[in-house]
Amino acid sequence: MSAKGSYYPRIEFEIYKILCPWVELIPYVRTDFESGMRASTDDNNYLAWTSKSYAGMDFRGGFNIDAGIFLPLIKLWESDTYNLKDAMLLDMPKKIELVSPENGTKVNAGEPVEVSFKVSSLNNVAKTYFPCIGGLVNFVTNGETDKAVAVSGMDGRVSVKWKPKDKDDQLTAKIVDKDGETISEAVFTPEYNDDEEAQIREMLVKLYHDTDGDNWLHKDNWLSDKPIDEWFGIRYLQGWFGIYLNDNQLKGTIDMRGCTSLYELHCIGNQLTNQLTSLNVSGCTSLAALFCENNQLTSLNVSDCTSLTGLDCTNNKILSEIPVWFKQVTYFYYDVRYSYDWENGVMKYTDKGVGWWYPGEPEKGYHGYGW
Repeated sequence: MSAKGSYYPRIEFEIYKILCPWVELIPYVRTDFESGMRASTDDNNYLAWTSKSYAGMDFRGGFNIDAGIFLPLIKLWESDTYNLKDAMLLDMPKKIELVSPENGTKVNAGEPVEVSFKVSSLNNVAKTYFPCIGGLVNFVTNGETDKAVAVSGMDGRVSVKWKPKDKDDQLTAKIVDKDGETISEAVFTPEYNDDEEAQIREMLVKLYHDTDGDNWLHKDNWLSDKPIDEWFGIRYLQGWFGIYLNDNQLKGTIDMRGCTSLYELHCIGNQLTNQLTSLNVSGCTSLAALFCENNQLTSLNVSDCTSLTGLDCTNNKILSEIPVWFKQVTYFYYDVRYSYDWENGVMKYTDKGVGWWYPGEPEKGYHGYGW
């Protein structure tokens, strides 16, 4: 579709009041709008529109004969219309750029990430770009997007949630013409986390949800696309990581079982307004230190933590026999279940109802392994 508007005068001359040459200089403004689409069962579908505005000057001339007042004006000759100048004013849309995240940002294959682009139009007179409103952006990827086409807003921006299929995947955003030919494109090429970091991230996401993460005191960058060592309370280096979430209003259960990359866990003091009731780190073979005192834990599973040397679980509600393999734990602080006293040569004990005890207690009459 094309629309053209002009307003102009005709300039006429008279030679001996008989021959009347005339010229018309015709300034105009013209807009060409085109749109197109393709919808089929293959992957080459698209939706597009373009608008180009021009300003220019046309020319037309001729000769008339004025035979006097008693005869009509005779049109002797008239030229075709010729274009003297045709200059583009606006070209919409013209360019698309990646906004965020930056290329090289670490993501996980199979996990969604939000990607933003900006569509711009060209002011060809000033040679400047400005936001394109309503631009149609088509997405191309081997993965999944929550939309095939997005429409740019007042600021020219569009966002899409993209789930990469594998570690070779990238996201391409295109603006095309009515025939599907590319006008401009931008590509988001991430860097993919290794499988181990992806597994750790998955376990941390579970930890967040299991312990009411939305109501933590501090949760900077949790669940974001940023590297996990930028998440509050997480230290990660070369495949090893520690968790430090003391006094952070964790509520619920912590289940990190089988996480062989976990070397340290701190979750002290989460009982003031909430209740941390269960902690399972069984099979965390690299876990060296666990500090979980001042909670309301009723269950603590540290089986097969073969590297554990430091454990403080005092001021909880745990009821558990101390296993023999705890001899390797050189730093062990805990609540003691039984206390002993001798009265008139008779040993008596008090059962506090919670705490830890050694095999054979209370019958053997003392607190310890005894061998």
